[in-house]
Amino acid sequence: MDIQPGLGNFLTNRFGERYLYSVNGITFTQTDSTSIYQSHFGKRLFRENHLYIIVGTDSGLLPKYILHRGIPEGSRYLFIEHDEIFKVVTPEFTDLNTQQKLACCSASRWEQTATEFYFSEYAYTDSISLFKSLAVTDCYLPQYREIWCDIEHAYNTRLWATQAQLGTSIFCQRQIENLAENNIPATVLRKLGSGQTAVIMGGGPSLDEILPWIQENKSKITTIAASRISRRLLEYNLYPDIVVSVDPHPISFDVSREMLLLWKHTLLVNANHITPLLLGQWRGRNVYFDEKFPWTNRYDNDNVLSAAGPTVTNCALSLAIEMGFSQIILAGVDLCFSREGFSHAKGSNESIAGPTINMATRRVKTNAGDWAETENSLFKAVTSLEQQAKLACDHGIKIINPAPSAAMIEGISYTPCQEIILGDLAHSIKQSIDAILSKYDQVSKTKHLNNVIDELSQAADKLKRMDSLVSKAILYNNSLFDKTAPRRSTGYKEKLDKIEEILSKKYKEYSIFSKIFGMTKFVRLLKPFDASTIKEDAAIELGRSYYLAYQAGIKELSRIINEAIERTKSRRMELENTSDIDILSKQWKKDNQPGRVLILKDKHAGIINSPNAAGNELYSELEASFNASLSNMDTPHMRRSKTFADLRGIDNKASELYNNSDSQALKRLLSSLQAHPDERARALTHLVSGYLAEIENNQAKAITEYQYADAPPAIEPALRRLSMIALDMGDYDSATIALKSLATLSPVYIPQLSELLRIKGDLLGALDTLTEYLEFAEDDFHAMLRVGLIYRELGQNDNADWVFRYILEKDPANFAAKNLLENKDSAHG
Repeated sequence: MDIQPGLGNFLTNRFGERYLYSVNGITFTQTDSTSIYQSHFGKRLFRENHLYIIVGTDSGLLPKYILHRGIPEGSRYLFIEHDEIFKVVTPEFTDLNTQQKLACCSASRWEQTATEFYFSEYAYTDSISLFKSLAVTDCYLPQYREIWCDIEHAYNTRLWATQAQLGTSIFCQRQIENLAENNIPATVLRKLGSGQTAVIMGGGPSLDEILPWIQENKSKITTIAASRISRRLLEYNLYPDIVVSVDPHPISFDVSREMLLLWKHTLLVNANHITPLLLGQWRGRNVYFDEKFPWTNRYDNDNVLSAAGPTVTNCALSLAIEMGFSQIILAGVDLCFSREGFSHAKGSNESIAGPTINMATRRVKTNAGDWAETENSLFKAVTSLEQQAKLACDHGIKIINPAPSAAMIEGISYTPCQEIILGDLAHSIKQSIDAILSKYDQVSKTKHLNNVIDELSQAADKLKRMDSLVSKAILYNNSLFDKTAPRRSTGYKEKLDKIEEILSKKYKEYSIFSKIFGMTKFVRLLKPFDASTIKEDAAIELGRSYYLAYQAGIKELSRIINEAIERTKSRRMELENTSDIDILSKQWKKDNQPGRVLILKDKHAGIINSPNAAGNELYSELEASFNASLSNMDTPHMRRSKTFADLRGIDNKASELYNNSDSQALKRLLSSLQAHPDERARALTHLVSGYLAEIENNQAKAITEYQYADAPPAIEPALRRLSMIALDMGDYDSATIALKSLATLSPVYIPQLSELLRIKGDLLGALDTLTEYLEFAEDDFHAMLRVGLIYRELGQNDNADWVFRYILEKDPANFAAKNLLENKDSAHG
């Protein structure tokens, strides 16, 4: 008897919601979908002007939930479903009004549908998200694991390529916001490391093993650290020579905020688009990657480029190559999970949250020759590092990774720490950096700030002229179809064409950026239409909306530039001994940069630290606010890390590994669960131990382990295994107990319980349980046939015939029911 249900029929819960057990398991058995979705997703699925790509539909319940809640202004939803499930679930919600803003497609054609849903346009404004449905998170259907892996990889590749092609608004905005701080280009560091050894420190788990060696050999190496490991380095009292940071998003502050404590000893090398929450509060010296301004200008020169790959490690490696190091050692650059399932070194939010078991979608071979799990973004980084390693080899640079547990990468040799040959430093990198940066004094800083203000003021002036042109274009567009206006079809069109020519040629770069910043408005306009049949009123409105969106982009870019001008003036004021703390603090508070008060103290210590200094209370308030931001652990990144460590779906992953007899993967999973802080891991640990015991033919131990797997989400698969073991042993009483427990979890197990009761001779019990099941699955004709057959066994032929006739009434093509009606002597089969 098969205890593991197949695809099966739709079941109906007590809230009237239909779902497939094979897709969603017991998720919707006891609780309504709305309550579950509100708890799981919160508000994350309802942002305006956003494209949501969601893998899985939860038997059609998730699209229904979105539609009933209402689609936010300017947003669209694309659901991607497994081909077989797609055919079954789409009728569940396609009759609802989607207003061309919600669609479902099969996994095989999702990219085409994403294009139709304006993937690129949403990507330009960083307004696109990829989500798992609960079915994909839980993976009751094993095929979802592969589907998610493939789609996530394709999605990330396409997103990165799209954003890199034109850039996104957040990158451009951060570049403008950082102009006051981005004074010295990273090109000043070129060739400073010629003939020497650099160690690049990433956040992978192997960092913990290599840190003692780094500390021991600090005098022989130049250390370059990813900003996210600053907390761990401070625990070791290890100050890197260089720290690298690139992420423009505010969450990067949560990840890397401890780097702000390295300022005395460390040079910051930052992307021009780094989050200002870090750069604006950095007290030390910094140099920047890439161009200073986002448009052509007189101040930018050739600089070190950061765009070699998607991670901070890629940027750090580009820097090390540009600096001319002959030997580069990668420490904590694992690109895969540890045996216990950790993705990052100790001290990180990810490590504190627990093993990231649920993120593992791929496997890579390690330097030790084993296989390790990883996730798509790390897997992608393997390819980009291979390309960089080839470039380094072409320049005669040797790259080493001393961690046996790190991913094996072509062009990067594996050499244990004790075998790495280090020479003495020919010269101190720190001293070389000090000598170069000493040239950039207060006079040069003031000149830089004045240049920024001058360039931004010119840009603001050009945007004013563009705004005036677009305002005229709106009037001309309205007049173009005015039948009472003279030269209606030619004069206004010529004027519009002239304006478009000026905008696209004279103000080309500003025009591009204006459209990027107005993209959220442009996206609202996007809907299919036939230009040859569009009506006149619609054409007027379309043209008007286009120019209004254009103008909105101009105004948004103007706002950012004007705020940057004020910020730069504030920075210039900070250089003066007579700095007004009240005026400066308003700018700092507006930018959420209270730490700048410490920068001011560094510049004017004699004045500010005086007991009678004006604004002492404000100084203390700002410093306290900054210190609080460094110590707060309840951050968005910590909350996100906890979701990565969530145990949803691990029971199904373990069952899949058991079905494949993959004992090695089960042992790795067991190690992860044993290290996991979530109390639910205890029951899962027993479940996995039971699977391993069965594979090793230790049935007695397996039964004991399964009995201890007595809490969700482990209890259901454990009871299934106990049922099967009992049936194999002919212990029908124990099997009945297990199946009764399973039936309380989901009605899908009731037919198996009924069949076992029939085998035991309890025909009335078998009949009662099947009748109960049909309350949840009224369209399960196979179960109805079994009801009729039990009536036959009980000798109640009239009742049996009524059941068979009812089946034929609902399903005229049901040959089994027809044959049973014609053959009154049929026995139970």
